[in-house]
Amino acid sequence: MEWQGVEIELQVPCAKGKKHPVRLRFTGWGEYEVIYNPCVELLGEALARMAPCSHYLQERKWWTGDSSLRKRVVDALSQAGSPAVPALIQALGDNWEGVRSAACGALGAIGDPHAVPALSVWAAAGEQAAQDALQSLGQPPMELQEAITHLLHAGDWCVVQRALWHNAVCEAVAQVGAPAVPALIQALGDNWAVVRSAACAALGVIGDLHAVPALIQALGDDWGSVRSAACAALGVIGDPHAVPALEKVAAQDSDGGVRGAARQAIREIQEKNRQ
Repeated sequence: MEWQGVEIELQVPCAKGKKHPVRLRFTGWGEYEVIYNPCVELLGEALARMAPCSHYLQERKWWTGDSSLRKRVVDALSQAGSPAVPALIQALGDNWEGVRSAACGALGAIGDPHAVPALSVWAAAGEQAAQDALQSLGQPPMELQEAITHLLHAGDWCVVQRALWHNAVCEAVAQVGAPAVPALIQALGDNWAVVRSAACAALGVIGDLHAVPALIQALGDDWGSVRSAACAALGVIGDPHAVPALEKVAAQDSDGGVRGAARQAIREIQEKNRQ
């Protein structure tokens, strides 16, 4: 029988500032369908789509902003067993450590070896819950670069991206080389500055020219640490097409450290292209 997902009840705001429950069925991590909304019974399906509760659900802030709800979903998925393993693996890419720890515990309890690559990444990043889960599975950690390559091919990059801040993970991603470049460019849009900085560093090590436009765009990041990392990466790659953007940063950036990083990158690019 095909897995039908897990159901969660959620209180949502609606008309006149009042709240009412809706029931959601989660078939994946963050993937859901509304299976009960009282406004549908009251207004009909067409009008209910225009109700405040429907707009609230469509905006998805209820999902990204409520870690306790995501923890509830992990707990429900843990009761579903093996069919929920793909969703629980995706949960290891969550921003909140409490959600990741709960997902590790669920994966360890379910005992599906498909979770080993994702758990290995977090074990390498020092997360005790992942180490405990691997022990529950009776599995040693997978070699880190192999685990990362597996997750890239499986479409579970979110797990790696969330751990990219850890030096060992960042270095292993860089060793994957060109196949990791599209995923690292995606990571430049992460909501954590430390992940964006790590993505810049890894792209610099890989040295793929396809990353240059995205790194130039990262020179406009809100965080100085990311702008500095983008400068350093562009200097390592050595593409002269980046020089005009770096010159602008060197002259105009509000952060003296970033201006210095841009000047250093320009010098490196010029030196590389004189050889």
